Amino acid sequence: MVHKDIHNSNKTIFTSRDLAVVWDIQNRGVLKNKISYWVKNNKLKRLKRGVYALYEDYDKLELSGKILSPSYVSLQFVLLKGGVIFQYSEEITCVGLLSRRFVIDSNSFTYRKIKDDIFYNDLGIIKENNYTIATTERALLDLMYLFGDYHFDNLMGVNWDMCFEILPIYDNKSLEKRVIKLHERVTKDA
Repeated sequence: MVHKDIHNSNKTIFTSRDLAVVWDIQNRGVLKNKISYWVKNNKLKRLKRGVYALYEDYDKLELSGKILSPSYVSLQFVLLKGGVIFQYSEEITCVGLLSRRFVIDSNSFTYRKIKDDIFYNDLGIIKENNYTIATTERALLDLMYLFGDYHFDNLMGVNWDMCFEILPIYDNKSLEKRVIKLHERVTKDA
């Protein structure tokens, strides 16, 4: 019965806390023993301390939100998927409240710290099934805010109205000038 609860959750990644809730276990010792049993019997795969996968083919984006929480997928990963940059990388780039890098199962996850008031503003952030991801426009602004000048390969698909709607959350005049200049260049070239 408990086994079905985990499978029916539509999640592929669980923290120890998630498992405590699913299994309705308050006692840490009992929880630790149950997790150990499941890992030893190949029902769960330990990815890092306190983070487990239900299947070998777990969702890496879901994992990104469990490794360092809170965080959301953004920056180069989103811009590559959106066709804004072309340099291929399998690294999953995220924005969070800390800067960290993790390698799990040969998958690389990089987190960049951003100011709390920017991070907690959900403009341009989408809640997917089991993870949170930036829109192309939010990822573009996050990248420009964190790294300054950056080379973008294709800005034709960017929704500039959305960019200008999100831009005030950064409260940064230098970023504002760079975005306006970039927008003018794109519209001039179009």
